[in-house]
Amino acid sequence: MNIRKILALLFIFIVLKPSCIIAQDSLSLTIYFDYNKDHLNTIATQELKSIANIDTNSYNISNIYVAAHCDQVGSHVYNNILSKKRALNIVSYFINSFQVPADKISYDFFGKRNLATEDTNSKARNINRRANITVFFAKKIITTIKETTITEYNKDVETENIPTTFSQKITDTIFKVGDTIRLNNILFYPGRHKFLAISNTQLFELFNAMKDLQKLEIEIHGHICCNVNTDDALDYETGKKDLSYQRAKAVHDYLVGKGINPKRMKYVGFGHQYPLNEEKDSYQMQQNRRVEIKIVQK
Repeated sequence: MNIRKILALLFIFIVLKPSCIIAQDSLSLTIYFDYNKDHLNTIATQELKSIANIDTNSYNISNIYVAAHCDQVGSHVYNNILSKKRALNIVSYFINSFQVPADKISYDFFGKRNLATEDTNSKARNINRRANITVFFAKKIITTIKETTITEYNKDVETENIPTTFSQKITDTIFKVGDTIRLNNILFYPGRHKFLAISNTQLFELFNAMKDLQKLEIEIHGHICCNVNTDDALDYETGKKDLSYQRAKAVHDYLVGKGINPKRMKYVGFGHQYPLNEEKDSYQMQQNRRVEIKIVQK
């Protein structure tokens, strides 16, 4: 094992490991580069944007580690330079788009030394032109996770009288049949319908509401951000453009798995049909990437 690889591993285990323990969550993803290019293509940019899934009211990015690679074509010297440029472009993206301080980001570049595959066909070379990114999150001290409603609150109702649990909010007269509630903290891995661990609190609160309120019937709505059109996005687990649908279904399946009668629920994916804003920054992207619950009966 070469010195650079040993140092990279030492960085992960010595520098980043404490943050991982504190965060209780991390996110890893791999992005790919075009042949002989160091800039981020459209797909790579979209995947990096998906890190905005993390609720910034609950979590902060504590550390990021980037490892950039090349394929087999070209000399070691050339590929070392190219992989370094790739790593630096990712670092710049985090600094400029997510306002992550530079001292929280570490990177390494391996040229063509650590290939993902030794095969030399076109598909194999595509796999080798990559960067592996690990983002660690530190949890903020919070007392509760709150949902934000799409319908406006009655201005005559004082803030301290607004109920805190999901069950109470459903039964409160503020919410009526047909109203939609946005669940800010049901979050997913980029491009997948797998829940992030920090979704557990909100999911369990939704389950308790369904368990306590036996007449409650809901429709689960999935939405995505950042598409150039209104279509759904690719779900890497299904290989189909049904990401918002699969995320809504994941909430449905979670509740069914906890014993909730599936007849009390429906689910639908709306793709990018109903964005809440123009997605000018990562916060707005996070707002559009959401799950909503429509009250059908209460």
